[in-house]
Parts: sequence; C-alpha cells; structure tokens
Amino acid sequence: MRQHITLSPDGRVAIVAVGGARTRQTAEAGNAAFLKFHADHPTDLVLFDTSSAYSDAPAEEVVEWAMDICTRLPRLRVAILARHLDCHYARMWRRGLAAAGHEATVFDHAGQAVAWLGSPVEGETLYID
Repeated sequence: MRQHITLSPDGRVAIVAVGGARTRQTAEAGNAAFLKFHADHPTDLVLFDTSSAYSDAPAEEVVEWAMDICTRLPRLRVAILARHLDCHYARMWRRGLAAAGHEATVFDHAGQAVAWLGSPVEGETLYID
C-alpha cells in the first residue's frame, strides 16, 4: 500500500496518489489523512492518482469508502487518474464522489486531468486523443 498527499506547486490542487492493494483499512487511513490535510490546506480541486492502485473489494464496498469521506468534505472537483478509463477502482470512487455531490471524472492521461481541473467545463465533458 502506497499513499502520498501534497499540494501542486501553485497551491491550488491537492494531489493524492495511492497505489498497491486497497482495502477498507487502507481507505480509512487514507480518508483520515486527507481530511487532516484538507483542513490544513483547503482547496476545492483534487487530482486523485489511482493509476497504480487496485482492490479486490466488491464495487459497492469501494463506493462506501468514497462516500465515507465525501460526505464530510465541501464540494470538490476531482480528476481521477486511472490506468484505463474502465478501471474498477477509479470508477467506483467516481460513483461515490458523484453520489455525494462532488464533480468527478476519470482520466487515463495526466495532462487531460490537469487541464480539466483548470477549466470551467462541464463535468461530463469527454476528452479524446
């Protein structure tokens, strides 16, 4: 399990990177760390890098992990970076974020994710190379 939280150089975007096997315990630890980080560095933009993370948990359980933290945060715009657009772990986090009222989209290219975070476009915009 790997996890890192930092701010972008301009201080506008919280960057959260997780990797390895994700379980309820790693999700709870990660959620607690992000809540503390967000309290110290409030921002409404998040780049959530899940590109090296995976989970064998059922889909609804992963959505629960997302809902656990999402309901305790102000509305965020979250770009979720995944290995591929149909990545189970990333898609379930997007579902949980959206269900809690956050704007979230899954990307498979970091440049597109960063561009989306800095733009005023609708959350359902599809980026195609």
